[in-house]
Amino acid sequence: MWHRQGTISVANGSATVTGSGTAWVANIRVGDALQGPDGRLYEVTNVASNTALSITPPYLGPNASGQSYWIVPVQGYVKRSADRLAAITDEIGGLPSQVQTNTDNIAANTADIAANTDDIAANTDDIAANDVRIANAEQSLSGLQADALLKIGNLDELENPAQARLNLGVISTLMGEVFNTDNCTVTENSNGTSFRHLQGLQICLGSIGVIYSFAQGLERTWTFPQPFVSTPIGISVCFRGNASNQINWPSAAQYRAHPAYATPGAQSVIVALYAPVGISWNSNSEATDVRVIAVGRWK
Repeated sequence: MWHRQGTISVANGSATVTGSGTAWVANIRVGDALQGPDGRLYEVTNVASNTALSITPPYLGPNASGQSYWIVPVQGYVKRSADRLAAITDEIGGLPSQVQTNTDNIAANTADIAANTDDIAANTDDIAANDVRIANAEQSLSGLQADALLKIGNLDELENPAQARLNLGVISTLMGEVFNTDNCTVTENSNGTSFRHLQGLQICLGSIGVIYSFAQGLERTWTFPQPFVSTPIGISVCFRGNASNQINWPSAAQYRAHPAYATPGAQSVIVALYAPVGISWNSNSEATDVRVIAVGRWK
């Protein structure tokens, strides 16, 4: 399209063309042709502003002002390409800096990902190490629990109270190895003492007085200091007796009784002391003390 906006003024022998309302900067390129009022074509050699340009040869016609004109885009497609390239250059002028910024961000994110990967690997190693420690602790606890049950078994049917108390001392020593203030909760109440290990093992100790129940036995229900989650896996009863609370035995040779328990549950157990053969108790005054131990799990 030929540009013909506004009017021009020219002077004979002058290379300067003055425009009015011509808008030349955006619409004319050096090398285009200007058809002047004299009908001749002149080459545009410079576009100084929207209203001033230079031509060659200098204007050959008579002086004229306020005249029509035509700009012939001699550059054709080359001119349009140049215009488009200039526009694109303006549009992407800031792109290199944006690309560099994005590249820096990607590098920083890559470094963060690498650091997080290292942290995950370290945490995975820590978890694996903790799993090993937990497995070892559970194995150790299992062995200690078996040892505890073995020691409790040693109390069954002992005839010598002193030996029974000695074995109870062994149990206390063993418990000192199994339980401590870091991994154990100790509860003491009127029913006795319970030791609860974090891993779930519970040992309850108590001392109760069994009283006359029937002719051949004394009984008392022992409520555990703390309940078990189910029936204890081991219960031991040790005949104790004391100087102020003795059963009326006919003779020293018959100073034998058989401590036992029956119907255990998660909350309590019935403890009994059966009379020696040939002995019958027949008085509510018959009573004595027994030591009881129960081992099981509280969770």
